[in-house]
Amino acid sequence: MLEDSGARPAATPLPRVVGRSTDSESFEQARLAEVVVTILGLTAWTVQPADAIAVPLGQGDEGRLRYAISLWEQTPATRHLLVANGNSAEVTYQSPTERYLRDAGLHRVDGVVVQSAPARHTGEQAAWLVDQIGQLRLHALAIVAPPYHLPRVYLTLLRAMEIAGVKIPLVPRPTPVDPWEVVPEVNATAYQLLDGELRGSLPIWPRDGWLPLTIYGPTRVGCGVIASRTRPRYPQ
Repeated sequence: MLEDSGARPAATPLPRVVGRSTDSESFEQARLAEVVVTILGLTAWTVQPADAIAVPLGQGDEGRLRYAISLWEQTPATRHLLVANGNSAEVTYQSPTERYLRDAGLHRVDGVVVQSAPARHTGEQAAWLVDQIGQLRLHALAIVAPPYHLPRVYLTLLRAMEIAGVKIPLVPRPTPVDPWEVVPEVNATAYQLLDGELRGSLPIWPRDGWLPLTIYGPTRVGCGVIASRTRPRYPQ
């Protein structure tokens, strides 16, 4: 989907997890690593069809939008495509108008729902998505994001749903992208952004314990609903 950027920086050794530490921060990072591996691994065995596909925009990464639209076009049984707006403060921000989505490959417009107002961060995108789960009576939701960002999106949405007390399956759908592809907004590779994304996921969890990643049978992952009362529409 995304073209190779050409020359790649020299590879650096990957850190290894050698065991649990008594240090609380190291322990939390190890627990987070377990959750991340679980989330990314769900794609391999999750077969339950989702009745909606969600894609949070941002960082000038059009690849995730194009991939979400391609999944949407290929699965006519999917009832909705949810497009969570990006941050208008970003230099690469594009308003997700109907024309913009069509330029990204959209043909099937019935069932497409777009967050009308820009979202300042992943939390606001998650709040809107959770609201749509309730309004549209969704039973399963696929989340499309690049692998470096997917765990943070997944955990943020899972936390919002847990707080609201609603549970439906969340199906991770990582964008097939080269980890050395430069992310336009920050001019850094996905590999370089991974550490910050994972560290940004740590504050999602309450201090008094880890939010349980509840799995229901071979295909269901625990979740939840919040509220933004704005009726979604295409931005003008």
